Amino acid sequence: MSGGTSNYEKNKRIAGNTVFLFVRMLLMMFIGLFTSRIILSTLGEFDYGTFNAVGGVVSFCAILTGSVSAAITRFLAYSLGEGDPDKTHRVFSAG
Repeated sequence: MSGGTSNYEKNKRIAGNTVFLFVRMLLMMFIGLFTSRIILSTLGEFDYGTFNAVGGVVSFCAILTGSVSAAITRFLAYSLGEGDPDKTHRVFSAG
């Protein structure tokens, strides 16, 4: 028992978080289905396809930007931990 919490309390917290995430997933799925129906009826078939294509490109760019940012942060933290200012400068300049 680390930190003064028992396994029962930890399991109860995990179960509560699991239920919360499941309910959140269902709510987001319902909202997504409902809004896609409204967007389709508002935009029409052709513009809905364009909307989805643009949304896919924007999502891809967001994922790519987040991944590169996390990688740069990792390499900067590592070079700072080594205490080599030249390496830190090179990583910063490359990023």
